Amino acid sequence: MSKARSGTHANRRGTLKEFFTEATLPALNGVLVNRGIDPHAIITIVEMDGHPTRPQFRVLYEVH
Repeated sequence: MSKARSGTHANRRGTLKEFFTEATLPALNGVLVNRGIDPHAIITIVEMDGHPTRPQFRVLYEVH
């Protein structure tokens, strides 16, 4: 299960977007496929602490 929380930040190369999802590979891969995100566009994936909820991945990626 993934959360639909996302944001946008501007930079010179393109636009950076982010999303948060459950910290499992199936959840991460599902969001990437559903959103059509190219793996080469991923800037970073950070595992966020799970307090008070479950751990999540925060994914930053670039959109042109």
